[in-house]
Amino acid sequence: MGRRTFEAVAKMYMNKETRRGNQKSETAQRVLKQMSNRWKDMDVGDIRKPDIADLVDDLKSRKLKNATVNNYLKYLKAVLNFAKDERELIDSVPKIVQLRETPREFYMEPHQVQTLIRFLDPLRADMVEFGLSVGQRNANIRLLRWDQLSEGFQFIRYSRDETKNGKALVVPLNKDARAVLRKRWHIKEELELARPRMRGHIHHMFFQENGSPFHKDSVTNRKWRRAVELAGLPKGTCFHTLRHTFASWHIRAGTDIKELMEVGGWSSLNSMQRYVHMNNEHRTKVADRISGMVRG
Repeated sequence: MGRRTFEAVAKMYMNKETRRGNQKSETAQRVLKQMSNRWKDMDVGDIRKPDIADLVDDLKSRKLKNATVNNYLKYLKAVLNFAKDERELIDSVPKIVQLRETPREFYMEPHQVQTLIRFLDPLRADMVEFGLSVGQRNANIRLLRWDQLSEGFQFIRYSRDETKNGKALVVPLNKDARAVLRKRWHIKEELELARPRMRGHIHHMFFQENGSPFHKDSVTNRKWRRAVELAGLPKGTCFHTLRHTFASWHIRAGTDIKELMEVGGWSSLNSMQRYVHMNNEHRTKVADRISGMVRG
């Protein structure tokens, strides 16, 4: 049957994933290496609940967050399931319970957005790029009409009944947003040329083949969730994640909270509390720019 140590089975698991074209993350490689060192000579079938409990205790003693501990448990379970279902080295897998994690707001990094867009259809990809440029909510982007745009695509004008807080809003458009607008306008012209009866009837910027916008639940339907999964993003990544990402990118770029409220349409400081710590981190970096000037 061959070697059955945890270390050997973990290597088999990683090799299998590589052959399937699934390059495991650095996190997977790191935690599996640490567990392999821990259970180097232990038969994979001898790893039971007490061993897993000891692992969790040791990890928590290192002051690791529950989310980090859960990464160990996730890959441990993956290896044990591989040993049971694909290699038939063990008869059963001990129950592995994930620790409760403190909910946190998820913000995407630029490379994660690029990966997500790669797995989306062109219409949703355009909506994502535009959403990250303007920071507006699902409905304000999904139902955006051409007549809300200023000449030259410099601004969007939302009336009071089109915003969540009931206040009229003017949203400035950056170069990326204007590029998406020009692209959508070109697509509209092509569709009207191919279907003359649709001329003058495509009122929304993000329209489907029949000229109508998505239903509110269609933006993040099965196609969206599949793209999120393929991109390796957390389950639950939704269109509103773009609004939080927009805010986090602005804070990191040096935008002040009050400026962010104006361009993003937030109406109260209470709604901005989740971003205050990021703003303070930026201010600390600004203060550190002159560190050492006196003492050289």
